[in-house]
Parts: sequence; C-alpha cells; structure tokens
Amino acid sequence: MTEILEVEGGTWLDEHRTCDRKATRVFKVQATQSGDMAADLAERTKVIGALMDELAAQHEKIVITGSAWSQSDVFASPAIRIDTGLDRAVWELPASALLPECRASRRHLALATGGAKLHEIMDFFDARGGSFRTAGSHKGQSIAGAIATGTHG
Repeated sequence: MTEILEVEGGTWLDEHRTCDRKATRVFKVQATQSGDMAADLAERTKVIGALMDELAAQHEKIVITGSAWSQSDVFASPAIRIDTGLDRAVWELPASALLPECRASRRHLALATGGAKLHEIMDFFDARGGSFRTAGSHKGQSIAGAIATGTHG
C-alpha cells in the first residue's frame, strides 16, 4: 500500500546536521512491499504521479530526497520536499522482466525504490551470495538522494 503523508513544513537538516533548508510543504512517501512487484510499482506510480501532477500545477519548486544524507547545498530552498525515506523496497527481478538475450544472472540484478539505502541493497545481494564490486565507507545514501545530488563512484 502506498500513502502520501503531508507533514508540517519548516526547516530540515541533512543526516549530518550540517546544512539546513526550508521546505514550504513536506510529503512523505510511505509504502509497503506486498510481494507482487508489478502491482506495488503500479500503485506507487499512480499515487506518486497524482501528487506530482497536483504539485506541478502549482508551479512551485520541488525537491526529492531520500535519507537526507547529502551535505551539499544543491537543493532549492524554499521548496516543496518529497521525502522517499519511508519507501525502501528491494525486489528480485522475475525472469519475465528480462529479455531473452539478457546474459546477466538474475542473482546479480535487483529493482529498488528511491528510498532504499545502499546498505539495504547490499544486504539483499549478500543474502543471495552476491555483493557490490566496490562500495564506499558510507552506505546510508538512498537511491533517490544519490540520483538527485549526482553522486558517482
């Protein structure tokens, strides 16, 4: 089930308490994993898409965050904040999701939501006998945050 929870806006700090930003409104995406990846993703698309359509019509700045890990000042402030930190699903891809010519083993593939943190994805692969080839010393970043801030490596 996917829900959007609107909480009070105001100042929010990054995970390390070094940068503060202003949020005029804050929406938290909260979702559970049912075991049916396709249904879960369809529901997320519908619910989050409706929110994005509503906010786009208001012509305000929107920032998407994960775990608020970044210490950078790359986000617009003030802005509407969409917090994906409570949507932390990681799925194994079904065989039907791959094209026949795909040579990668499903054991090496996963699909994760924006709020999923690197350590959760690493745990997912570890439980299946896999791992990342490399990883930094900090694994608290989320997929949404890494993409939003242009993290690389």
